[in-house]
Amino acid sequence: DSSEDGSEESNAQWKSPAGDYSRSTWYPEFVDVRDDRLVLYGTLSRDVQTFVYRVRAINAGKFQGPPPYAEAMYEPTLQARGKASSLEITKP
Repeated sequence: DSSEDGSEESNAQWKSPAGDYSRSTWYPEFVDVRDDRLVLYGTLSRDVQTFVYRVRAINAGKFQGPPPYAEAMYEPTLQARGKASSLEITKP
């Protein structure tokens, strides 16, 4: 029992440091945040789902984001691609 030693168990769900949970319909189980990409790990279904994330602006300009790519960890023949995105940064 956690109350015996004075510690409290947290029931809070882990949240990605890069995700916008108010606009996402899919939530990763783990996120590997790298300088040039996010590597997301989680369970997918056939339903259309969205993961909205933040980017770190270091320069102003127009940018083209690569299309998202998904692959089953243990069945690499199961794959999916999304469409590319664009972004305009006025102030870094």
